[in-house]
Parts: sequence; C-alpha cells; structure tokens
Amino acid sequence: MTAEIVLTWPGDFERAHKWIDACRDPKRLGSRVRFDGPQRTPDQNRKMWPMLTDISRQARIAVERGGSWVMIQRTPEWWKLWFMYQLKMEVEHVRDPYDPDGPAMFIADTSTSRLDKEAFSDLIELIYQFGARASVIWSDPNDVEAVRARAAMLAERERVKRSKGK
Repeated sequence: MTAEIVLTWPGDFERAHKWIDACRDPKRLGSRVRFDGPQRTPDQNRKMWPMLTDISRQARIAVERGGSWVMIQRTPEWWKLWFMYQLKMEVEHVRDPYDPDGPAMFIADTSTSRLDKEAFSDLIELIYQFGARASVIWSDPNDVEAVRARAAMLAERERVKRSKGK
C-alpha cells in the first residue's frame, strides 16, 4: 500500500497517526514512513525560471576548448542543473559522447519539483547570490531591487549616450 497525506487540517494529523499506529502490526514491519517539508509554491517556481533566463542571457561560463579557455552562454535548463549541483543535490557528471572534449554535463536525479519550500528557497537565494556576483540585472517586475537596478542601469546608459553626443 502506498499512501500520502498532506497535513492541512486537524483530521489529517489524526489519520496519519492511525496509519503509523497500524504499522505496529508485525505484518507491517518494514513499512517506510517519510516526512517532507511543505512542497514548493507556484510563486517560487514562477520566480525561478525568469531568474534562470536572466542568467542565461547575461552570464557566461569559462570552458576549455582545444587547449584554450572560452566564455560560452548556457541555457536556463543547464543553469538550473548547475545550481542544483551547487546545492549538493543528487547529480552525476558525464561527458557528451559526441563531444568528449567539451564541458561535462550534469544529470540530476532530483527534480526541482521535489524540493520542499525551504530547499527551493535556498535554491532561489543561491541564484540571487550568483546573479549579484555576475552583475545580472533581474527582469522580474515584482522584484523591487531588480527594478531599481534596471532603472539605474538604463539611466546610466542614457547619460553616457548623451555625453557622447555632446
């Protein structure tokens, strides 16, 4: 039997308690019980993908190609796996069989959809930290700091443009 309860009201706690009590039966020995934190929210997920897109458009990563280092752009999906790796999730390094001298790929065993709120929050914070170091300007209109930074950047570009025109 496989069952799951999301604890949202008092009756759920009572039902979970009954299930655990039922496991005292010797026939149930070996049953598994797992406690996960609250699942990530849709708002967290909606925040992640624009952030990864901003990074993929603005940040570059150094890779060795043919004995020299080059800066390349990566996809949002690649950045997601890279950040998951940084969080020490279950990730495996493999080489592309069609480009063995190319960069290592990451294969994640843990999907972001399985992250709980706390782990997903850690992921978002890690993305913010990287973005700050890489001078990424966030496009999320709900991010007040991003809006201010973008406005300052655009104002500076306009000021430089005007000063060149004089």
